Amino acid sequence: VFQVFDGQGTVTVGERQWQVRRGDMFVVPSWQLFSAQCDADQAQLDLFRFADTPIFEAVHAYRADTP
Repeated sequence: VFQVFDGQGTVTVGERQWQVRRGDMFVVPSWQLFSAQCDADQAQLDLFRFADTPIFEAVHAYRADTP
């Protein structure tokens, strides 16, 4: 889960693309490619990412596939 902390820009998740701005939230599934780019008139696109991984690690239920 990502939240746009500051700025605005374009987010691409898999084959979908949309505009984001401060306060917006979006989800990136672990199996999708992800990219973000700030708009030309913006100095930056500041994103905050949070996940439930620490909870799963604490209860020893975290799983990860590595190639």
